[in-house]
Amino acid sequence: MTKVIFSLDEEDFITPEADEAVEFWTKVLQENGIRGSFNVVGERARVLRERGREDIIKLLQFHEINYHSDYHSLHPTFPEYLEELSWDEGVQEVIRKESKGLNDIREIFGQSPIGFMQPGNSGTPQVFYTMALLGLPLMEASFLTPLPPGNLLWYCNSLNGFTWDLCFESYFNVDNRLEAMKEDFENLCEKREIVVLGTHPCRLVTREFWDTVNFSQGKNTPPQEYKPAPLYPKRFVKEFMRDIKAFVEWLSGREDIEFITYRDVLESYKMPSSWVSLNVIFHLAEKTWEKIDYQIADNMSFSSAEICSLFVWTLTYYRRNRCLPERIPVRRTIGPVSEIPTLEEEFDVQAEDFLKECGEINEFIVRWNRVPSRRKIKGRDVGIGSFLKAMAEFLLRIKEGLARERIRIKKAEAYPSIAEELSLPHYANTWLYSPDFKGENIIRVAKFQSWSAKPA
Repeated sequence: MTKVIFSLDEEDFITPEADEAVEFWTKVLQENGIRGSFNVVGERARVLRERGREDIIKLLQFHEINYHSDYHSLHPTFPEYLEELSWDEGVQEVIRKESKGLNDIREIFGQSPIGFMQPGNSGTPQVFYTMALLGLPLMEASFLTPLPPGNLLWYCNSLNGFTWDLCFESYFNVDNRLEAMKEDFENLCEKREIVVLGTHPCRLVTREFWDTVNFSQGKNTPPQEYKPAPLYPKRFVKEFMRDIKAFVEWLSGREDIEFITYRDVLESYKMPSSWVSLNVIFHLAEKTWEKIDYQIADNMSFSSAEICSLFVWTLTYYRRNRCLPERIPVRRTIGPVSEIPTLEEEFDVQAEDFLKECGEINEFIVRWNRVPSRRKIKGRDVGIGSFLKAMAEFLLRIKEGLARERIRIKKAEAYPSIAEELSLPHYANTWLYSPDFKGENIIRVAKFQSWSAKPA
């Protein structure tokens, strides 16, 4: 049975006619017993309230409400202000800028969102991580390509991989649009377990996006000069509504479809609080010694950062108690946030000094919830990859009863293998940003966080 999500970005706070469009979508879905997932911009919700549109707010309350940022395309957007900030400064700034919008959404609709839809092409690792901290661990769109298409993955503790498989506005100027939508949907059902049907309700009535008119190429139109989006003729809008209504009714009459929301997906994939056995640690050590990458063990998926976190906890316990623990806690540790050095030459270190370093990394993880990019050992810059490999080897030697007084620190890959499969963000020469904005620092950080990536 195919599962279907209706995902709708409710964002246009400038064009009054957008009210008509969202009213149509809320009603046509509800009339067919379908709860859509509406991703609402904070300013859009406030505008509805200030206009006195209690009727539309009540219609939306039937549906799942998720968050679509406070102001969407106003500059500076996420990448623009995060580009010059450190990771921790960026996280604090996202919290400062977005907390009010998220709180307003909760207040106006009486729901606590669990998902965040990135506005435009503005997703960054810091945003994904911060939204998870704020209670929104599901990312509804991002620069990340599913592995493989149709699958989901965790990245910066955020569930990623959702795409709009069918976008309604792309059919508005297509002949025989109803039949075209039906045919494309049938094809999707053959390829996907979950099919996401997406739209921007405002595009039901507008020929262009509201933010393209006011905020493209880095332009920041002052509020007093906002221009509403140009509209379709009324007769076109009626035709669009007719065909959408027919399509939704066609879907709702099928017995081979289950309508779900993003919250339903999160319930299926959410990461429970868990502990693992020492046998799992040994299994992960064997695999990590072969290759740094995410691993599957005990019916769970572990990112490279989580594996590192497991190892340092285990070896910190070993140093303190002179025995290995039977159970080890899983911590949702993310990846490093700065450049990872490559070791120039191998060297030895005393086992006790090595274990002391493990304890200090453990304290770092407790404090910052991420693995460090490097450690300074005997005056050498040791990347976290080399340290992870050394921990894997040390754990296997303890298992075999062959623990030595000296540990060899060897060269190792700086990034897990999954880094080669992940797509990175791209901001240059796109509609939202000024021509000189490249976002190079954000792109580097996105690769660092391949340490936090794993299949869901």
